Amino acid sequence: MCWITDLVTAHNDLESVVALVKTRDPVRVKQFVDYIAAQTRDESSPARAFFYDAHLGLLEVRQVEKDGVLAVQMLPMADDSQPTGGLQSMVATMGGGQNGGIAGAVPKIDPLLRNDDVRALVAITNIVEKNPSFTAALRSWAIDATTQIYSTGSMVALFDSDPIRLVGQETVELSMMLEPERSALNERERILRDLIDAYLPDTEVDEDVRRILRAMNGMTLRDTETALLRSINEHASIEMDAVLYMKDLLIRKEGVLVPLKSTYGFEAAGIDHAIAQGLNEYIIGPLRTHPDAAKALKKGIPRGVLFIGPPGTGKTWTSEAFGKELGYPLMKTGKVFSKWLGESQDNMSRVQQICEAYAPVLMLFDEVDRLGKRGGDGHAAHKDVFGTLLSWMGDADRRTVFIATTNVPDQLDDAFIREGRFDLIIPLLYPGREAKLKIFKVHTSIIDKVPMKKVDFESLVDMTPKWSGAEIKGWIEKAKNKAIADNGRKHLLQRDFLDAHSSVRVNEGKRIEMENHFIDKAREYASDESFVENVEAGLFVKQGTGRAIRGRSK
Repeated sequence: MCWITDLVTAHNDLESVVALVKTRDPVRVKQFVDYIAAQTRDESSPARAFFYDAHLGLLEVRQVEKDGVLAVQMLPMADDSQPTGGLQSMVATMGGGQNGGIAGAVPKIDPLLRNDDVRALVAITNIVEKNPSFTAALRSWAIDATTQIYSTGSMVALFDSDPIRLVGQETVELSMMLEPERSALNERERILRDLIDAYLPDTEVDEDVRRILRAMNGMTLRDTETALLRSINEHASIEMDAVLYMKDLLIRKEGVLVPLKSTYGFEAAGIDHAIAQGLNEYIIGPLRTHPDAAKALKKGIPRGVLFIGPPGTGKTWTSEAFGKELGYPLMKTGKVFSKWLGESQDNMSRVQQICEAYAPVLMLFDEVDRLGKRGGDGHAAHKDVFGTLLSWMGDADRRTVFIATTNVPDQLDDAFIREGRFDLIIPLLYPGREAKLKIFKVHTSIIDKVPMKKVDFESLVDMTPKWSGAEIKGWIEKAKNKAIADNGRKHLLQRDFLDAHSSVRVNEGKRIEMENHFIDKAREYASDESFVENVEAGLFVKQGTGRAIRGRSK
């Protein structure tokens, strides 16, 4: 529990007598309570320890020995300390009472901290909302750090996931701030071994189980225990799917992130070969295929990818396939923007904190142009959010890999597309012939097993000049409708596609112009022009229309 050592060291170095600990994990709180309880038996410097919980009230904590085993004992607060000095009148003025929650506990805690004969150690948790008298008390104790309270070695630790919300920035500046790791791998393994001993004595902690433990990165100790118990109760074993399901629930509960499920890799998803090759070379190789070589060459964590292209060309679909190939959890932003001043930037900061806690992860910013710019006439909230994102992307210590998508690259801030911001800027355009055949296969034999008789995909591809993958998928669905309408037929025929073809309308000339525009943009922004050439060669091919784009042909 090195975080407690860090806290005690900071206290001894006179940083403050008030510690704000950024967690609400009950296991972390218990670790601190166990520590202060042990101090009550320290013969060289005995202490009195106290624990305030909004649900339990103020309790005195002791470490006792019973049958040769040390245990923590919590007792109702003995009424041997009467409110004194300014805090008593302050609490009364601000509406607190002797029994009024934390406001009622403050007048009991204050004289203990100011008693020259007592080293008082206090843990406080589960404070739900701001309380003026409690905030004033914290500031009073923090300001007094160099005199009476500090001289006895006393300390107050408040546990909350967002202390600024509770006590304000001024109090934070007067206090020590500490954020314990949500859970370390060895801590998760200790929890697992305890549960195995209790419920699954025949289970070995092999590499498969350790892989599950690594996948639980970012979960608190309490969440780790809950997820493992759920798996044991439902499956009588430790299952990856059960653990990841719980992890998804926890991420969604945060409100600012949405986990995405990566089911299909590049081949099954029909991703263009040149794009898959580029992603493998720049990102998947250093992170997954050859991590030892990347480490030896001092290769930093890849920055990520920007996908540009018109709507319906599979930017999100490609991102999900990328996540599957890389083996990283994929997340996208949930509700970030708020009408309340400062809340949007706070939400983006939470996105960053959560991603880094769960890292390594892939973070998808879909339609990133909506986040705004640094300057100009945009809304202040958008500027703040964009500034936070740029700062995060430039953080040398970050462990998140970014994916961003946009349909309008012209509207991106220059700082967002400058050299070095992304490893690759990839134009995702209307698929070429090979990619279209893969799309037909994906939606008729991989994602869905669709019964068919004498359907010629080669000839169908010739009927789809400049169609997007989404339009091909829609065409398949409309062909299904034609089959069902034909007296409930349970398989597709070639004529179903022919009959449904006229319902899809595409302006080929306009789309050619659009493709050329996005390729020009990719060339303008690209750090690797040869990669753009490879993508262009794969996409701009003769598509059964008698027309070749930019002089290239199949």
